[in-house]
Amino acid sequence: AVAGLGAVGAASYVITKKLLQLALDRNAPAFAAKGKKNESEEMLEISRAVNDAAASLEDCDCEEVTITSHDGLKLVGHWYECPNAKRVVVAMHGWRSSWTFDFGMISEFLHDNGCSVLYAEQRGQNNSEGDHMTFGILERYDCLEWIKWVNEKCGEQLPVYLAGVSMGASTVLMTAGLELPETVKGIVADCAFTSPDAIWKHVCEKNMHIPYELHDTMVDKMCRKMIQQSAKEYSTIDAMRQ
Repeated sequence: AVAGLGAVGAASYVITKKLLQLALDRNAPAFAAKGKKNESEEMLEISRAVNDAAASLEDCDCEEVTITSHDGLKLVGHWYECPNAKRVVVAMHGWRSSWTFDFGMISEFLHDNGCSVLYAEQRGQNNSEGDHMTFGILERYDCLEWIKWVNEKCGEQLPVYLAGVSMGASTVLMTAGLELPETVKGIVADCAFTSPDAIWKHVCEKNMHIPYELHDTMVDKMCRKMIQQSAKEYSTIDAMRQ
C-alpha cells in the first residue's frame, strides 16, 4: 500500500510539473508539439486569412519600442500611429500567441477608425524578456507600464482603451483592479478566464479528464517557486470589484 501511494505521488508530481511547464515556460515542452489536424476547407480558408492578415500587420509601418517592467524585464511593443487619432488602444495578445496573429484581422479597422495602437508583446513570449508567463498576474503591471508609455507619448490628450484576447483579455481585466490613469476610458476583453487556477482546473477536468484536486496543492507550490506568485493570487473577479 505504501509503495502504491508512493507511485501515485511520484506520478502526480511528474504530471503537475509537465502541466506547469506547458502553462508557464517560455519554451513549450516537447510533448506539447501540435500534430496535424484534419480541418475543413472552410477552416483552412479562415486560417489562411488570419495568417495573411498577421503577415500584413507585421509588414506595416510600426515603430518598435521598449519599456522596462517593474521587475526589470525588457518588454517590446509596436506603435502603429494613426494620423489625427481620436483614441489609443493598448492591445495585449494571448497565451503562446503573438500581436500579429491575434490582432491582424482587426488592425486596419482600428487604423481606419482613428485609433493609434500600441501592440504589446507579453512577458515570456516572442521578443519580450522573461522565462515565464504568469496568466495575467504580473502582466497586469506590464499593461500599466504601457499605459504610462502611451500617456507620455501622446501627452495625455487622447482617451486610452485596453484590449485583449484570451490571456490578454484576462490581463487587461486584471489591470482594471490597479489604480489607472484617468485617460483610461474603457476595456475590451475577448474570451478572458477568471484566474490561472480556474483555467488550469477547467483544462485538467474538462479537456484532459484529470482530477485537479490531486494536483491543486502541488500546483500552488510549484507555481510559487517558478514565478514567486500563487496561481490563486489574483483574478479578474477581484479586479472587477475595484
